[in-house]
Amino acid sequence: MRATTPDRLPLAGTRDDGPIVLAGLGSRGFCLAPLLAEHLVARMLGRPSPLPRQLSHLVEPGRFDSPVRRYGV
Repeated sequence: MRATTPDRLPLAGTRDDGPIVLAGLGSRGFCLAPLLAEHLVARMLGRPSPLPRQLSHLVEPGRFDSPVRRYGV
């Protein structure tokens, strides 16, 4: 069993002033963890991230937030 997300991309960041998240690395944890940790530290210190802007949006934890849709309502 691997800790992963539905879109198989990791989570790295915060959500609405909540806890800092670094999760869902799946089988690429050893490769991605150092870079994503640098990304998180840069965000916490208000520094530029080592990730390009297009990639940093892909790992935001809030990307799964959406209004709940039930039975076409």
